[in-house]
Amino acid sequence: MTAWLKDHPDIEIVCRDRGGGYREAATKGAPQALQIADRWHLLENASAAFLDIIRRHMHHLRRAVTSGDIDPKRLSAVEKRQWKGWLKRDEANEKVRALHKSGTALKAIARHTGLSRQTVRRIVRGTRDDVFRSRESMLDRWAVKKSVADKGSSREVDARITASPNVRRKPTTVAL
Repeated sequence: MTAWLKDHPDIEIVCRDRGGGYREAATKGAPQALQIADRWHLLENASAAFLDIIRRHMHHLRRAVTSGDIDPKRLSAVEKRQWKGWLKRDEANEKVRALHKSGTALKAIARHTGLSRQTVRRIVRGTRDDVFRSRESMLDRWAVKKSVADKGSSREVDARITASPNVRRKPTTVAL
């Protein structure tokens, strides 16, 4: 590659990956050329950095997604059982995080809580949290519609229904 680059002195830009061999060949073969990373490697590196940040902050992201306004009276029997399990897991997760923050070793945390070391590691890394979501009732949309029906035109009612937190919306898709 170095020889080929030397045979082509008109090259101004070398697009390469971050490998040391390519850098060395480009530097020796075309010292006048500007070296840049190619699109694929830029996206690969950006994706890896993004996923690393997501993994580190998953606990906070899941908390933001989880609705804190769950009314246990409105849950079905199955959902109540799931809700109680989620509360128990969430309490265990908080306990593990507090012990880890105080400097307790993972092995000691596992012994103290009765959880496996692998589970403790997943909690500390932020990859064990789960999100409790109750199912949306088919009647939720109509309950909202009925409660606002007398308060304006049908267009205003539809706007209020769409703005209601109980109504699922289709995700917006953007093609880049």
